[in-house]
Amino acid sequence: MKKHLLAKLTAVMLSGLIVCSTSTALTADAAATLSTPKITGLQITEDGILMEWKPVAGANGYRLYYKNSAGEWRRFKDTTQTSYTDGGVAIGRTETYTIRTLDANGNPNSDYKADGWSIVYKPLAPDIRSLRNTGDGIELSWNRIKGVSKYRVFFRNSAGNWSGLGNTASTTFTDTKVQSGRSETYTVRGINDSGDFVTPYNPTGWTTVYLGTPKITSTKSVSDGIKINWTPVNGAYGYRVFYKNSKGGWSGMANVTSANYVDKNVNSGSTYTYTVRCVDKNGGFTSGYDAAGVKGTFISVPQITGMSSTENGVKISWSASKGAYGYRVFRKNSSGNWAGLVSVTSTSYTDSDAISGKSYTYTVRCVDKNGSFISDYNPNGKTITYTAAPDFTLKSKLGGVSIRWSPVAGAEKYRVFYLNKNGNWAKLADTANCSYLDKKVSDGSTYTYTVRCVTADGSKYTSPHITEGKKIKFTNPEKDFTYKEKQAAAVAKEILSSVPDDASDEEKIRYAANAVAYYSSKATYTSEGSDYATPYGVFVKGEYTCAGSTRALGLLLDYMGYDWKHANENMWTHQWCIIYLNGKTAWADGQIGMFGYGDYPYVELLNG
Repeated sequence: MKKHLLAKLTAVMLSGLIVCSTSTALTADAAATLSTPKITGLQITEDGILMEWKPVAGANGYRLYYKNSAGEWRRFKDTTQTSYTDGGVAIGRTETYTIRTLDANGNPNSDYKADGWSIVYKPLAPDIRSLRNTGDGIELSWNRIKGVSKYRVFFRNSAGNWSGLGNTASTTFTDTKVQSGRSETYTVRGINDSGDFVTPYNPTGWTTVYLGTPKITSTKSVSDGIKINWTPVNGAYGYRVFYKNSKGGWSGMANVTSANYVDKNVNSGSTYTYTVRCVDKNGGFTSGYDAAGVKGTFISVPQITGMSSTENGVKISWSASKGAYGYRVFRKNSSGNWAGLVSVTSTSYTDSDAISGKSYTYTVRCVDKNGSFISDYNPNGKTITYTAAPDFTLKSKLGGVSIRWSPVAGAEKYRVFYLNKNGNWAKLADTANCSYLDKKVSDGSTYTYTVRCVTADGSKYTSPHITEGKKIKFTNPEKDFTYKEKQAAAVAKEILSSVPDDASDEEKIRYAANAVAYYSSKATYTSEGSDYATPYGVFVKGEYTCAGSTRALGLLLDYMGYDWKHANENMWTHQWCIIYLNGKTAWADGQIGMFGYGDYPYVELLNG
């Protein structure tokens, strides 16, 4: 049934127009003054039947009529326009219309076409307006068709035929049986309550590629932020990454084509929530998104702030990372891999297994209370060469207290200290040698010393030191000298007065050997008497043998603080000084004025 008269009358009264409902038939008006309007087109649209007519000169408006089931004209619309869509249509029913002009008072002032214009209402095929990828699948939306109460959705199957997906009274439908990256084609057709088709359909359909919702697989704290990883979506051009803002809404951060992104605008110890959505090349969304999102917490990488050689090993210090429970310290092993040393809750650790002279590389990583890693780490680490505290010996020598130590690997120089009367360490000297002679000492007095490595320019310590130091009571061997020994000692001191304190050990010993060789060359070689084998014979009396030259050189070595041994003493063969220097064995020969490391090289030559 097309429409009820009551509905038409109500619509007209609501519009403020008066209807003469007593007349059941529309008759010609003898007082018509304007030409009869002509409907130029009746067109079926999604909203009903669109009527269009040509304007009539002098008309103030138009009155539209439809023919009811009894064949009578009934008024249903007054308008000033030249078109109108009748939405009160029924599928398959013939609709007939006519029209009259109105004057300024709303009274008809033209004739009308008695048989009107007719059209059978056949609804259009639904037009799919959007295909949208969501988290559940592809959501279809189409226009509502007048007179249609239900719709059937179809997809094109692998054989190229249309297959029904489902029925709905809505104008939306979600296809959940889709695969990411696959093209899907749809069409929609109107049906009645019995399931019979009441509209045509678009045989071509509408096609889209389904892109699944990106799934975040991990949020990892890395060196410069939180790295978000997600599964690549087949067919996606790119992705937009979002974070949940302070108002609980999603804010976009960046568009990327990779399946990961690092959020660098983060604070250590803070937690953030992320989601990802596919986009096309223009930045338009092409997928749904995870509305809940995935959380990630950023913990900054501990930065090593200091490394130093201490008495107990290498001390490593690092910056605290907000949100960290503790830290794991790593050291690079001989294979170049990181090996865990210890987990601590403090921000420093001393590696007591370090060996002096060896280089070590360290890095630190944050852990939670279960020992699991919650931060990234510096993959390069930081390197230090461990320098142990120099260990030294003290001896009373002719020239003073001799302080001697073995070379410390990696040391550039050494600083010698004594404990002053205030109980503080005071600098004695910096030296590149592994020895120092403290000449400013008194017989019977006690002195305390320590030694520490320093840089070549002396601006920085590169090793720890023996904190309590070492003590010695100085005993001056000169107090027991004979008259001849005192005379030889006087010459020895005169010879050594020209040796600079900052000369190297090698330079000092070589100078002494040359000095003895010079005195020997001026003396007479003899084995008669009692002085030829003594320093007195060489330096004062002017007679010598290789034994005398060796003892004369030994006297100079004693005054310089060196330890030595008489080679082949009291034997009728060539003799020289064996010296223990800088952790090595050396030799010095006062007869020929030479010095070197290792074994004495001229035994066969001089004995031959």
